[in-house]
Amino acid sequence: MDRIDDLVQLLEPEVASPPPELQVRQRDALLQFMAQADKAPVRAPHPGRPPARRRVWYVAIAGAAAVVAAVTAIFIPGSSPPHPPIATPGTSAVLTAVNRALANVSSDIEEVRTSTPAAVHLSSTSWIDLATGACRTDTAINGQPSLTVLVRNGTAVFIDYGLREWWTRSTGGVTCEPLTPQKIEHDLSTGHYTLARPTSFDGEHALELASTAATALPHGVTKMTTLWVDATNYLPIESISIGHASERTVFTWMPDTSSQADVFNLAVPAGFRHVAAAPVTTP
Repeated sequence: MDRIDDLVQLLEPEVASPPPELQVRQRDALLQFMAQADKAPVRAPHPGRPPARRRVWYVAIAGAAAVVAAVTAIFIPGSSPPHPPIATPGTSAVLTAVNRALANVSSDIEEVRTSTPAAVHLSSTSWIDLATGACRTDTAINGQPSLTVLVRNGTAVFIDYGLREWWTRSTGGVTCEPLTPQKIEHDLSTGHYTLARPTSFDGEHALELASTAATALPHGVTKMTTLWVDATNYLPIESISIGHASERTVFTWMPDTSSQADVFNLAVPAGFRHVAAAPVTTP
């Protein structure tokens, strides 16, 4: 039995002595493995080769090392097998989680940046106070300010930077709301989104959703949209749509603080002329 102890120590020379009950299991495992090796058939030695019995013992010792390691891994206190990978939720679970997350941002300020990489680069940044409904959209063409629209308390303010004019009118028929949570929820429920894959977005875990939908006739076109949502809080991060043109939208969800709300305190640039609003036309 001393020889067994020596073999165990030889197999794990740098490991602290295991508890007595573990030593018993190790010795039993080693004895069983060696007994099987002793029963192995012995072939006549080939000239120049070591006896077959010695080769069996080499295999037995190597195999015993694996057995002892396995027994040690199973019975050492505090050890545990590797955790299986976490299963990715299905499409239905993800869409439900996104809708639930959007319902929880009703007091935030949503910032939406949209750009269309075309010959004439059109971009816009919108802010929506999800609690009050106030919204502002700044539009730029080739990086130069073009139009600002602010809708708040039943009044819409327009600032045209090309004409250096501004005007006000009632909000009837005027909206500057981009992809609000309500619109995103509608797109999720009718846009046939499916979960494409888990991925990484700006170094963070994300889920990629894909949608293919056809626009209305007579000039219908297939529109493909990819939406990325944060895998932790399920809020939208970014979307890219490809149809008649490509459109990239970036979402930011900000708490409603006084500094964030300053964006709705619109100041007309000096020297801009106040003009009467154009008459409202109905189609």
